[in-house]
Amino acid sequence: MKLTRFYTLLLSGMLMIAAVSCDQSSEQAQQSKETAEELISITQQQFDEAGMEMGKMQDKVFFTTITANGYIDVPPESKAIVGSYFGGKVVSLQVIEGQKVQKGERLAAIEHPMFIELQQQYLETKLQTSMLQKEWERKQQLSDNQITSPKELQQAETAYKLSQASLKALAEKLRMMQLDPGQLSVSEISPVIWLKSPISGYVAKVMAASGQWLNPEDAVINVVNTNRFRLFLDVFEKDMPLLKTGSKVIARLPDNSLPTFGGEVEGIGKLIDTYNRTVSVLVNITEGQLEQLIPGMFMTATIEAAEKNLPALPETAIIEADDHQFVLVFRKKEGDQLFFEKLEVETQAQYQGFANIKSGASINNQDNFLLKGGFQLIQTSE
Repeated sequence: MKLTRFYTLLLSGMLMIAAVSCDQSSEQAQQSKETAEELISITQQQFDEAGMEMGKMQDKVFFTTITANGYIDVPPESKAIVGSYFGGKVVSLQVIEGQKVQKGERLAAIEHPMFIELQQQYLETKLQTSMLQKEWERKQQLSDNQITSPKELQQAETAYKLSQASLKALAEKLRMMQLDPGQLSVSEISPVIWLKSPISGYVAKVMAASGQWLNPEDAVINVVNTNRFRLFLDVFEKDMPLLKTGSKVIARLPDNSLPTFGGEVEGIGKLIDTYNRTVSVLVNITEGQLEQLIPGMFMTATIEAAEKNLPALPETAIIEADDHQFVLVFRKKEGDQLFFEKLEVETQAQYQGFANIKSGASINNQDNFLLKGGFQLIQTSE
């Protein structure tokens, strides 16, 4: 009787264990089914035909950036204001605004009776100096033969050197009038002088008209050489510790993402604008369609400051939907099916097409991510 009861209890226990095992297997199967339903799947053929790509996170250099505003200009040696030291009447203008000119090219003609007088004085002084030189040389020979007194020799030398000084001064005045004293002769005397361009470039502004009377301090033409451009930025005092020469700069026109212009920080000012709390930063612009730039243009720029290496994904791997950001992580492959898990993430930095992932559940740097085509896949699965 007791033996029969023992076997009965044993059989009941085995049945209970079998029932529990069955329930656990059923629960695991249900969980596995639910997990599989949460994954997004696509066939290998669809993956290939859509041009999708997978890849791992990469270490990329990210910069702390500084945003600043400023204006375009050219170096001091690349702009010139043309005028006359002596004033006069404008009798001819040979250029218009925007015209390209070469160094030494005639720009405008100015007339004044004084120009005739200066040329006459130069030629007369030149002749007189030549005569005084011969007289001095003659007195030297007489002095060597003790025929003339030292006083007469000294007087001849003094007269010659004074005339030499006058001749040199007149020659410099002629050069200021852009006349070559060596080419001047009686037949070349003219009441007109030509104002010539001191640099090659473009006529930025014509500030006189034909027939106008000019004073010596009046400007006639403004010439600018646009082979080199500089950007003058105002950077806030709080960003100064991040500044350094050589930092890369990307600049653009306001309210216009394209075109962009590249350069680097060439100099950092040493004085703070006490009103705006800014410092002037000089940028040498070397990249972009420079022919589109004009001195005085207002620009906004981004300066690349401190740098650091961070794990990142291409921005094409970040899917934005319903004001949230997601990535698709490859989880497994079964037969011809590829399975991806949709995970919400947060990015903290973007640079040159890459984004640094700040946080994300179950993300590992060794995971494979869908780098291209994710948005289409999510839309299809919903």
